[in-house]
Amino acid sequence: MPVIALSKEIGIRFSSDLEVSPRNIPVMIINRCCAGSLTAALLLLSSTALGIELELSTGLQHFGYQEFDDGGDSINQENGWIPGLQVGFSEALRLLTLSGSVSYFAGRVDYEGETQRAQPFSSDTDQKYIRASIGVARRVSTAGMPGFDVFADLGIRVWDRNIRGDDRVSGLLEEYQWWEAALGVGMPFKTSLRREWRLESALLYILDPRLTVVLPEFDDPTLELGEGLGLRIQAQHRWWTESGIGFRLTAFAEGWNFGRSNDQPLVRNGVTQGMVHEPRSESRHWGISFSVSRRY
Repeated sequence: MPVIALSKEIGIRFSSDLEVSPRNIPVMIINRCCAGSLTAALLLLSSTALGIELELSTGLQHFGYQEFDDGGDSINQENGWIPGLQVGFSEALRLLTLSGSVSYFAGRVDYEGETQRAQPFSSDTDQKYIRASIGVARRVSTAGMPGFDVFADLGIRVWDRNIRGDDRVSGLLEEYQWWEAALGVGMPFKTSLRREWRLESALLYILDPRLTVVLPEFDDPTLELGEGLGLRIQAQHRWWTESGIGFRLTAFAEGWNFGRSNDQPLVRNGVTQGMVHEPRSESRHWGISFSVSRRY
């Protein structure tokens, strides 16, 4: 039988040996970023609006990802720093604050794992992902107690994981997409006229996560990943100038899990050649960002 040319770290499991030749895989063009949701939200703004704030951010994120086999043993792990940008807006109404953002992170991280035949394999993976979200928040105040914010948002994430091969092992592209619902609380714990310190925490629910595996010479199977919970924590320091320009320094950490996917047939020229699934995985990211904003 031909020798497998796919590495085990990509999470692929076959029921038979297969030969996969290398090829250049184009990066997926992201064409869904919640544009319709953002537009609809803007149309909801009424004459009660107190002002809109536009924000531009840059950040550096430590990317951490790990996969596990059915027995709970680690198959592979990826770690490294990737830079990113984010644009956003917030609209202060009399009772609510409406917000939306789009972020893009991309970079190369280290990979350590094994091939299909359990041989050690070290490489790099190119990470590219977009997150677009829209949310609403409300300030809750109680006599004698500091106020806090309750917020909820809905977003979509699109993530390309391009595993680089070498002369011995073929590379592979995985395209992820999922919805993310968040419910959280924000607490300002020291404020002044032009400064604010703030802590935020949010519970995440991962909705309808899917993965398309781009395989040379085969139909690209789409796998349904297990839904699960996640968590996001942020610590922020904000300050404003007399001219109304704002600055924000944020430290953040977030994480979520994907469950083991369903099994899907691996098809070439209309004939099933084997089965494929994605193992359980854990994502753990943390980093810092700096933003500049202006209220109009």
